[in-house]
Amino acid sequence: MKIIYLCSSLERTGPTNQLFNIVSNLDTSTFSSLVITLSTESDKSFLSKFVEKGISVKSLELSHRASMKELRLALMPFLDEFSPDVIHSQGIRSDKLISTLNYPIKKIATLRNIPYKDYPMAYGWLLGRIMSYVHLKALSKLDQAVTVSYGVQEELIGKLTKNLKVVQNGADHHFFTPVISEFTSLESLKNKLGISNENKVLVYTGILEARKKLDLLYDLIDTSNNIKLLVVGDGELKESLEIHDAVKNQKVIMLGSVDDVRPFLAISDAFISLSSAEGLPNSMIEAMMMGLPVIASDIAPHAELIIDKNVPIMLFSMDKPNLVASFLTENLAGWLDRSQSFDLRKYTIKNFSAQSMSNQYQELYRELLNNE
Repeated sequence: MKIIYLCSSLERTGPTNQLFNIVSNLDTSTFSSLVITLSTESDKSFLSKFVEKGISVKSLELSHRASMKELRLALMPFLDEFSPDVIHSQGIRSDKLISTLNYPIKKIATLRNIPYKDYPMAYGWLLGRIMSYVHLKALSKLDQAVTVSYGVQEELIGKLTKNLKVVQNGADHHFFTPVISEFTSLESLKNKLGISNENKVLVYTGILEARKKLDLLYDLIDTSNNIKLLVVGDGELKESLEIHDAVKNQKVIMLGSVDDVRPFLAISDAFISLSSAEGLPNSMIEAMMMGLPVIASDIAPHAELIIDKNVPIMLFSMDKPNLVASFLTENLAGWLDRSQSFDLRKYTIKNFSAQSMSNQYQELYRELLNNE
């Protein structure tokens, strides 16, 4: 069975990591794959990661302003040459493009966000609402739409005229491992970052944008004592966050985009995210895979990671941020000690592995073709 995977680019983001997890775990005795990007790569790309794994990648090499007609004309030669059975897209441009294809092929898309919540925050109310309408309409024309969490599925009931399936995100437990022998000396890394043995270290990894509520997180960290926050990632809020008092006071260490996040997870005590909206957070699953307990906002996709009531994930309503402040000041150390009794890595491998996620997509491809 031949599968084409279509996306805007292989930018160094969570969705690209999830695409890699799907494709790299395919049963190659049954499936052959081709990844096609719409635009050329920036210097912050996972392209080499795909190529080193032996995954075939091609690009239409068109700008982000290219019309649907231009994209469609550029894509057709690849369809004719590869003759895929299924085309699987992610992202608004790719989803819109495959919805316009008049080609004998099964079309599936993975929705990794909640469009009508995310787009207005990222692009402004009017443009965001238009983009949300266009995206959901495109998804309704496909053979199958998939969401990455039951929380997103619940949000979209009545808004998307398509039977939505859920395939939860997963992380590669072979890559995200607490075995740290291959890493640079963690003690020297901590010394380089100015982290003492008295510090509790929290880490956030991901994009720096409004829905992540990083300004609130920085405010809370600035009022705490003996806590360092590592922030790994880049985004539109980088410049404004760099001048925050928590950075000036050396309580927040902004590391930018990095090639390998694992050393920073390995020197941290817990992962933290106060995001207002998510699909199913890749970075959180990766941190849990490395054994890090989680402090997070009480939104449905975060709550979805709690399958066992004893799992060390603390959820807080963002209506009462003072509760987070009190927890960080008064209860963090004790909670971290108690968290050690729970085998978080084993729990995460069981429930959120990359192989399990890829297997579910492979079964979905089979179902689509068997239903012809």
